[in-house]
Amino acid sequence: MTKTTVDELPVSQLPDRYGISRSVLYTRINALKIKPEQRGNKSYVNSKQLNLLDRLHDHIQKGGSTAEFLVSAGLSDEQTGQTVGQSDEQTRQLALSDSAPLLLIIDALAEKLANQQMSDPLANLRAIEEAAHHGWLLSSSQLASLLGLRSLPGKSFERYGFSFSRAGRNGAEIAWRITKIQAGEGDGLEF
Repeated sequence: MTKTTVDELPVSQLPDRYGISRSVLYTRINALKIKPEQRGNKSYVNSKQLNLLDRLHDHIQKGGSTAEFLVSAGLSDEQTGQTVGQSDEQTRQLALSDSAPLLLIIDALAEKLANQQMSDPLANLRAIEEAAHHGWLLSSSQLASLLGLRSLPGKSFERYGFSFSRAGRNGAEIAWRITKIQAGEGDGLEF
């Protein structure tokens, strides 16, 4: 990934920089103990913090985990599990926190999903085909994620050899029926 040297960058630009969601970004920021500078209604990371985030992202892209990076970068003491400079009281509070293990699990799952999608570029199409085969109705957010879209176009559409049509609701979201388009005779396809 090519990055230019900058003095600071708005936090709002970081998800696009790394191709990750905001929740994954904030999990990384928290794991690295980065405190963005708040100015008005915007937060900024400085060049040192950005470099650390870049290095973590590159490490994750190569199949590593956040925990491994913290140890290799000297930001965590492998024997005690403490972050460098962290007091015993901070460690105790982190251990007692219900959200700390959950954040680590979420981060690990997000990393695994990102790595899986990179290692199997057809995984999303297999998931769509399985949903079509079983007649599962997917929510708008599930389908948009599988198709790599921010929003779904219209009441029905076709993509990747599948037809998608609205089929009621899944809770608060629209439910989508998926049908595999069968190649028929006379469709101009020859093999």
